[in-house]
Amino acid sequence: MRYFQSAQDVFATLLTHYEFGGPKPWFDPALFGTDPILQRIPAEVKRRGEWIQVLAKETGGWCFLSPAEYTLYRFCHGSSLSAVNRRWPAAHPSALQEFVVRLYWLGLLAVNGRHFFDPATFAESPVTQAGPFFIVVLSERCNLACRYCFADARLHTARPLEWPAAQRMVDLIINYPARDLTLEFTGGEPLLELDLLLRVASYARRQAARCGKGLRLLLQTNGTLLTAKRLKRLNALGFSISLSLDGDASTNDLTRHFPNGHGSYSATRRAIELMRSEQVDFGLICVVSRINSAKLLTLLDHFAAIGLPSVKFNPVFKLGRARGRWQELALTPEEYLNWHQRYLAYVVSREAPVIDENLYHILRNMGQRMHSYRCMRSQCGAGREFFTFTPTGAVYPCDRFREYEDLCLGNLAEIDDLKDLGLTHPLLKRIAQRRPALIDDCAACSYQRFCEAGCSLDSWFDSHSATTPHPWCSYYRGIYTLLLELLAEDMGLLGKLYPAAHIYSKSLFND
Repeated sequence: MRYFQSAQDVFATLLTHYEFGGPKPWFDPALFGTDPILQRIPAEVKRRGEWIQVLAKETGGWCFLSPAEYTLYRFCHGSSLSAVNRRWPAAHPSALQEFVVRLYWLGLLAVNGRHFFDPATFAESPVTQAGPFFIVVLSERCNLACRYCFADARLHTARPLEWPAAQRMVDLIINYPARDLTLEFTGGEPLLELDLLLRVASYARRQAARCGKGLRLLLQTNGTLLTAKRLKRLNALGFSISLSLDGDASTNDLTRHFPNGHGSYSATRRAIELMRSEQVDFGLICVVSRINSAKLLTLLDHFAAIGLPSVKFNPVFKLGRARGRWQELALTPEEYLNWHQRYLAYVVSREAPVIDENLYHILRNMGQRMHSYRCMRSQCGAGREFFTFTPTGAVYPCDRFREYEDLCLGNLAEIDDLKDLGLTHPLLKRIAQRRPALIDDCAACSYQRFCEAGCSLDSWFDSHSATTPHPWCSYYRGIYTLLLELLAEDMGLLGKLYPAAHIYSKSLFND
């Protein structure tokens, strides 16, 4: 038997401690009796090379079994443990007990009618532990003119967020009923409004401390305006910083450039080296478009050469400036899947490849039942625990969709409480009902617990329906299938793609 689990799955860890009294499952006679009746939970079965994949779509539990283990697993249906042991005397009783309890713990086997994961747990929404997230767009101004900018930011646009509105915004955020809060500043380019950024962040820090709340501050910047003095001031407030770079100079400067056409690569590289010299951790986003997708190996080797262990590779979003250049810039879901196939071939061939952070989240969804990354699931909390504030004081449920006025939840001047603000919004109320069980294709899909039907707003603005598959459904089906095929061949790939994984590999018939 082989599978992997995530060390970050708080939900499964708590359940395991509650049921087994410790961090690992074991055959407890007080829980199961000495000769329990076993029953297989409905699951999809696929041949993956020399292994048999068993995957229960309602719980998301899965594993690879050897052909002999699979034959025994099939016999388990309606049989007692002693009957299974008599049928397969080569399986040592203690090894058989562990095999049974692992299948139970994965959600693939019921023991005396008892399920480790009650399927009803996931029926209404995925289990999450993301916490409230607030995005502040201080200004729509930007000193770059990136070809795909979903904010359509420009250097000379409307005024930034005014201080009275910013102060009221922070008060609403701090009063949100949660112990820990996350506040991200974006734009436009937030460093164009450095004084306002620092004033808002300082005020938020003071108010959070006064109320005894944890506050995480994030900054998404192009990095071109970063200096040692500015970095020191940001560091003093405890900012985590993320930059954007689309490859080496010749590639990056085709899409990320200044209004005069000059490339941004050298300025962003200066920011990278500055943060590295000051020992400041940072993240990096690379937008995968038709411009750089064909240069995959050059791009990855360059990121490795400048010392980047991981990068978040995002597709082009059909928003803002990219909308008018869609055919020129954007990959289709099938083309993006092909890009990831080539990326995974690169991973296989390298000792220390650059990790794709989005693929990391996809693998985490396969290895745990708790789905914390809100952008890869429905029921993301938009309008309930996820909000975006624009320079005009308008409040939206998501940063990516702030160009849609019908999604506006109101203005800071008229909002007294953020908690569940979106529950009264007619469109958000409608898409809040979105879940895999209500979408025919999702309900039939074995990967429904991995994917959780994808972003609800993406689906709504693609089809104007809450009960249609995500527009990138074919990509997600393809990437999960591809990953399972690769892992069946070599589970050790997780060390390169998802180092947080714990691999279980034990043969029932070794003893």
